[in-house]
Amino acid sequence: MKQELFQSNADRVPQAYFSLFYFPFSLQAAYFSRPSVGLAGFGKFFRKAADEEVEHARKFTEFVNRRGGVVTLKHIMPTPESTPQSFTSVKQAIALAIDKEIEVGRKIHTMHMVAGENKDSEAQNFLDPFLTEQVESISKLRSMAARMELCDSAIFLMDQELR
Repeated sequence: MKQELFQSNADRVPQAYFSLFYFPFSLQAAYFSRPSVGLAGFGKFFRKAADEEVEHARKFTEFVNRRGGVVTLKHIMPTPESTPQSFTSVKQAIALAIDKEIEVGRKIHTMHMVAGENKDSEAQNFLDPFLTEQVESISKLRSMAARMELCDSAIFLMDQELR
């Protein structure tokens, strides 16, 4: 029973990673890497974030497979509302990234709670590092947002740091 309950949520996680993270972060990377935008450091930051999310989806897929589940990936296309093709500012992109991290963190937390309710310690142990990483990612992004509020040159300086 516990495997089925976890499975019902976990088999959708790789798809969620692609739609919630990979596409938005890849679009952000492409946008900031454009010569007309000129923020290659932010482009590199978001490219790395997108690559990390692909790795997370792979880990979930392997975990579900080890437990006898089946992961199905459907054609997913984010909506323009959830994933803009361009940004009015770096602050907007960081705010979107924070929102995405919080959203996925909630989904993982829900899975962790379901696993706990069903005494599925294997699933909880698997999810623990993901929860920790969500907290760290949100903290880093919030710190970046706060630094941008301090002064107008913060974006340029942060872009240089991220290169």
